[in-house]
Amino acid sequence: MAIERIDFAGALPPDLVHLARATPVWRGAAAKVVAHCPTPFWRETGLAGAALSRTGPLQEIHDMSSPGGRPAALFGFAHARTLRPDFEQAVTDQLAQLFDPAAATPDRLHIQDWSAEHWTSPAGVQHLADHSLFGHPLYQRPALGGRLHWASTETATDYAGHIERALAAGEGAAQAVPAALDGSDSLVVDLPGASDR
Repeated sequence: MAIERIDFAGALPPDLVHLARATPVWRGAAAKVVAHCPTPFWRETGLAGAALSRTGPLQEIHDMSSPGGRPAALFGFAHARTLRPDFEQAVTDQLAQLFDPAAATPDRLHIQDWSAEHWTSPAGVQHLADHSLFGHPLYQRPALGGRLHWASTETATDYAGHIERALAAGEGAAQAVPAALDGSDSLVVDLPGASDR
């Protein structure tokens, strides 16, 4: 994502550019769906509200309700290629089949297509599938003479994709940057379109 959206003026080493262009963006080709429900009815029948499925658009589903059940919601992830005109119907049919007929009529269904987001999904994201690049050693070392520190879930050496790993990467970079800035020149990079946001 950084290579596509930030103009480094040719300052990055070619091996780092090649690695970054090949690294998948976690959930970059996915859509997240949240079904807001009046109650966590699945709990009443002893269900956890969690499922892995290969028979509908949602491949992974979780209960995101509060411990007390209000607000009540199920959320899941689908590949962006499954977003069709009948997507909402397919989602509610799947939830009803997995949990209860009540899931067929959520109060609201919110769909976030990350593959269509300018700042979270590079062009061709659906073709980036080599997850072994997550945590690559080049991401563990600062670039540009110590002036560029990678901080994202994709740079994690373990549990890549988890929000905790993104937070840890950010904390690590935040601790490393002040030390790296002592005595070094700053680097100005251009974020095309950033002034529009």
